[in-house]
Amino acid sequence: DWKKDALYVSDNNGTATFHYVYGQAKYATQGLAEAAALPVPPVLFQVGDLTLVLAGLVVDDGTTTVTTITDERPTLGVSGSGSGAAATDHGALAGLGDDDHAQYVDLSGNAARNPLTGTLDATGGTITLPTSAAPAQTAEGSVVWDSDDDVLTVGDGAARKTMVDTASVQTIANKQITSGSVTDFLKFAPIASPAWVEGQLFYDLADKTLTVDVENGSRLNIGQEMTLQSTNNTLAQINDGQAVYVSGAASGRPTIALTDASAHTTSLVIGVATQNIGIGATGAVTVYGLVRDVDTTGGAEAWAPGDVLYLSAVTPGGLTNVQPVSPDHLVVAGRVLTADAVNGILLVLTRIGWELAELHDVLITTPQNNQIIKYDSATALWKNGAVVAATEINPGGIEIATQAEVTTGTADDRAITPLKLATRIAAGLPPPGSHMIESAVSDNITTGTPQVVTGMTYTPPAGTWDVRYEGETEANGNLTSTMQFYNNAVAAGNVRRRSHNNGSFGSSSMAFRVTTTGAETIDVRMSTSASTLDVGGRSLTFTKVTAI
Repeated sequence: DWKKDALYVSDNNGTATFHYVYGQAKYATQGLAEAAALPVPPVLFQVGDLTLVLAGLVVDDGTTTVTTITDERPTLGVSGSGSGAAATDHGALAGLGDDDHAQYVDLSGNAARNPLTGTLDATGGTITLPTSAAPAQTAEGSVVWDSDDDVLTVGDGAARKTMVDTASVQTIANKQITSGSVTDFLKFAPIASPAWVEGQLFYDLADKTLTVDVENGSRLNIGQEMTLQSTNNTLAQINDGQAVYVSGAASGRPTIALTDASAHTTSLVIGVATQNIGIGATGAVTVYGLVRDVDTTGGAEAWAPGDVLYLSAVTPGGLTNVQPVSPDHLVVAGRVLTADAVNGILLVLTRIGWELAELHDVLITTPQNNQIIKYDSATALWKNGAVVAATEINPGGIEIATQAEVTTGTADDRAITPLKLATRIAAGLPPPGSHMIESAVSDNITTGTPQVVTGMTYTPPAGTWDVRYEGETEANGNLTSTMQFYNNAVAAGNVRRRSHNNGSFGSSSMAFRVTTTGAETIDVRMSTSASTLDVGGRSLTFTKVTAI
């Protein structure tokens, strides 16, 4: 606190006596103390003809040092020896405009003004700064209040700086935010989602990303979602959560309509509306990311978290967890993250199924009923075409045998139809892939050296064959016969020996497997120990062994 004391002088029989009167009042500032009235002198003396006040003394309470001395001596209102009358009003003094008073600050602001030093105490008062809606000052230290943006600007010698209050929310318009360090950045404190305000940007504590509030109460998680501004050119509102496709374009934006999986064009989904979009209005469509606060219960389908959702072929813009069946188009729209009638969350992750003709290595030209797809190595494409005729060999495919080949057995390695097989069997021939030699001409075996049985010789094509001989014999005398296969005159296969009584009649058979190159001749040979062995009806069958 501050107080104001007073100094008096009196004449006591020719001797000057000084009196120091202590003030009792206290003031908050030095300025208030200087402007205050002098303390009332004690009753021991009164200001009169022999006592005069000399000065006021301003003291900081608690110290012994006088801070300010004010001249309180009385002035005489009489004329001196010079000409003119004495000035009784400060404004009447000459030279007030000379700016030669070192103790005053010139209000005119001219170049010769006295600098302000020390502390300017404006307690209890107001300092009014110059204002401008578009401050342009650059002089260093010059201060102007920006009345348009409501901020304080200070010149730095070349430009202006804007003073920002960090204790409250500030609106910064048309300003560039930079940092004095090498790396510039803005740091956002993670917070829980605040109330929606369009244009608001914050770091979402739950989703761990920057989030911006966009139109109609929607929010966009930056880096986690992608939306597309689109125009509804249908005759009905498109609702939040409905799937849409691009139907055209207008004013530089895509136009949209509700999807329908029953047709190719309407199944080309672009995303899911993330807000209600009125007729002719423009709104956000989520191409990838989350659509929140929609009904994800699925009604009677009873959707559950994790369910894959497809475009509906029944409800335009609708979704279903039942996989569509051709001819409806199988198009994935996304997955259910939270199943709820009000606070449901849908992950939009579209995947459009391809049609056969859309594959890059398939060329379909004027498709017709009953055509097939076959590969063309010359163009490296799969192409449509007619079914191959039965007698035509399809490169890399199956060879179909003709009826003549099936009947004669000349195409054992070709496929046959059931009708052709029945025709062959009806003719008494062995199954396809077999070759049979028959003979009814009687043959006589008379020597002990192996003798080729007449008609029992065959050179099969290359391959592996099961060979079987069956025949009838009759003995003319008591004897022992030997029967064996020969491969190019070399004994091969099983040996059959049999004792015969004179006049005995019976049948003989034997079999073996052989692999040929197509040049070997297979025959059946017999020998007898005595007398004669008559050979009657007989057959030699070759059945090709096919790997399965």
